[in-house]
Amino acid sequence: MSKNILIFLVEDDTFYREMLHFHLYENGYKNIQEYASAEECMDNLYKMPDVVFMDYNMKGTNGMEALQQIKSFHSDIEVILLSGQESIEIAVNSLRYGAFDYIIKNDVAMEKVSLQILNIDKLKKLIRKRDLVNDLKTAGLVITSTLLFFSGIYTLLK
Repeated sequence: MSKNILIFLVEDDTFYREMLHFHLYENGYKNIQEYASAEECMDNLYKMPDVVFMDYNMKGTNGMEALQQIKSFHSDIEVILLSGQESIEIAVNSLRYGAFDYIIKNDVAMEKVSLQILNIDKLKKLIRKRDLVNDLKTAGLVITSTLLFFSGIYTLLK
């Protein structure tokens, strides 16, 4: 994934948000936008972020509710929930509703964030490759159909 991807950081804890921003910036990601609430994030979805890192526990709309709204807005926006909660139920539900991952805020969370960006990149490349193959197959069928059509006309005109 290009280092120019648009990343949204949605975290009401200013210190953690800045720490995450610094980590991503140090790893070469420069196009990062920060929001202190899910509502602010939702108001800016028209910018079409590639990935949204969102705190699960926030005042107002929580991460799970925002995840569902983001996926309703555009299913290709990848959402990764971050939380201090180690609840399996919450993690499973977040994946069920379309989260790319659920990362627990601990000593290795920053490394997991970087790893998941790479995983999203791999996934998007595979999807683009699949779409290209499908486009080529479709183009091949159109060309074949066109050639058969003109071949039929040529045969009729003989």
